[in-house]
Amino acid sequence: MTNAPSGEQSLAPESRDAPLATPAGRRPPRRERGVAVATIVVTIGAVAFAIAYTRSALAELDALRAHLKARVADAIHRALTAAPQTPATNRKPLPGAHPSFAHTPPLWELRVGAHRVFYDVDEAARTVYVRAIRAKGRRTTGEIL
Repeated sequence: MTNAPSGEQSLAPESRDAPLATPAGRRPPRRERGVAVATIVVTIGAVAFAIAYTRSALAELDALRAHLKARVADAIHRALTAAPQTPATNRKPLPGAHPSFAHTPPLWELRVGAHRVFYDVDEAARTVYVRAIRAKGRRTTGEIL
């Protein structure tokens, strides 16, 4: 802050190129280095889908380790809010699948590392229903359903 002629403090920084003062030569925190720490979700041309979890899917998500839980939840949010019924490299429909849980056909699969997220979509309500989250391992998709 600089002192203005009237003795009041100005809001203008002294120099944009001046290094930030830090104790004992430590690097400044991320927010002071100008790194943005925010997530912005933009949906162009369509209203985003809401995500709804069944109780069993929430229990399966809660059973994961913290870093896996965050990874799976982030993948669900990123992949399923905009276009959940569009096939992609990590997302495909499972026609003729007979899972052990209730669902509305067609059932879809989202691949997140070694885990699979099974979901269906209600287009009229603009809602994605996450039905199950399973670890795949070396088993086939049919075996984990």
